[in-house]
Amino acid sequence: AVVSTQSTGLHFRFTPICLSFMKVYHITLLASCLILLCLSSSVDCSQSILSFGAIANDQSNAACWTNSKAITKALYYANTSSDRTVLVPEGYNFCYFYVEVYGLQNIIIEIDGILSIPTT
Repeated sequence: AVVSTQSTGLHFRFTPICLSFMKVYHITLLASCLILLCLSSSVDCSQSILSFGAIANDQSNAACWTNSKAITKALYYANTSSDRTVLVPEGYNFCYFYVEVYGLQNIIIEIDGILSIPTT
């Protein structure tokens, strides 16, 4: 069996023809795990603003500034990623002051949670 992925450069080759049933079983299981690992490592997922340090459910000035920076970082990261989606996750409220970005192309902002500007 051969397991390979071009995007990560991984390449494994083995032939379990002369092995006992138990060894073949373990190698088959190993091959399945390697395939899943290769597939999961070569696929980008939406980038949650939490991954960039956003603070949920906090209306303090410090949290709002942190969230502004996290949103900005997530947008610029998505601009260089194959998955160009930034996620505001469900079940959270993120306050922010402002976000200013330049040069973004084909970015999706998926707002499942709440983005808010503080009232005071």
